Amino acid sequence: MTFQRCFALDGGGGAVVLFDDSTTTLTSSLVKDCWADGGSGGGVYGNLNQYFEAVNGTVFDSCIADGFGGGAIHIFGGAMRVSDVEVVDSFTTGGGGALDAYTDVTLDADDVRITDCYATQGGGGVRVRSSDSARLDHTTIDRCSGGAVYIVVGGNFVVTETTSITNSVSGTNGGA
Repeated sequence: MTFQRCFALDGGGGAVVLFDDSTTTLTSSLVKDCWADGGSGGGVYGNLNQYFEAVNGTVFDSCIADGFGGGAIHIFGGAMRVSDVEVVDSFTTGGGGALDAYTDVTLDADDVRITDCYATQGGGGVRVRSSDSARLDHTTIDRCSGGAVYIVVGGNFVVTETTSITNSVSGTNGGA
């Protein structure tokens, strides 16, 4: 499935919006040039007890969230699983240039490639805030501004030795 040049005016989820106890999977999908103006999740916005997964070669390319966070994906409450996913050239004026796990979220990232993403409020690659747990396994974060990973509060955060973080900088939050 392809979502291209999608736009959410004054809200979240340039391509996909999830609410209240939903389950959604993107498989071998392309989310490109999607924008949430004044909202979170340039590609995907999830709110309240949902399960979201992007798998099997799904690509988020040039997604923008001009709001709270999640250039590509913003999940608020629930679970997010990303496996064999690429996020490139995504941006947010909030936190989490690629992935934003915010409040009561379980994040499971495996074989994820995040490149050239930017966040003005920390976590150019990933922001984890007040989450239940987060795991980055076989994940590469490269050339992200606003830092690679920004962790605020929360439960367990695990990064495996096969995860690579390179060429990422931060002026304030999330340099590692």
